[in-house]
Amino acid sequence: MAKEYQPFEVTEVAMMRALAHPVRQQILAELVSRRQGRAADLADALELPANSVSFHLRTLAKAGLIVEAPELARDKRDRVWKPLSTDGYTLTDSSPGIPMVTAPVMRWLRALFAGDDAAFLGEKDETVHVVSVSQGPMTKEEAQEFLDEVNELIRRRGERLRDARDEDRSVARPMYQTVFALGPLLRSRRETDGSREKA
Repeated sequence: MAKEYQPFEVTEVAMMRALAHPVRQQILAELVSRRQGRAADLADALELPANSVSFHLRTLAKAGLIVEAPELARDKRDRVWKPLSTDGYTLTDSSPGIPMVTAPVMRWLRALFAGDDAAFLGEKDETVHVVSVSQGPMTKEEAQEFLDEVNELIRRRGERLRDARDEDRSVARPMYQTVFALGPLLRSRRETDGSREKA
């Protein structure tokens, strides 16, 4: 039986504040890709000081975004952390303080749109940078079905990528980010504030 796609929903202001820091977003992404991790391993992967990563891990834990996994520790001094979900997290219209978390994501999207290859991990000729925008008429039910299909694809792909990484850690795998957004088109400015839209 296939595992259900279960990202955790960001519901607390403390979670938003913790996720607002781009380094903590990187640490959480790395932790999700590894399923669990120690500060030293995460620091090595992200080329950051271990004491800084430890601080950020404690902040993520205090916010309830990660938990300690003592069952994976080698001894009593060993601290292993795991994410609440290896399916990542979701933001909804009820999530508090969304701009705090989306600012780093919007910077990432701007770099993608601008073709700023130097802004990304990995070499340009060894990575893929793409933005795809599409539109289509659909009912609310069809939109939900589309969302479910994409989420299932993300879940399956995530599992395969984590398994491949576990099997061969010698292969360089820059961390990729996926942002999926689905919603109706915006109203024109003329309709919402009476201003004249620029061509």
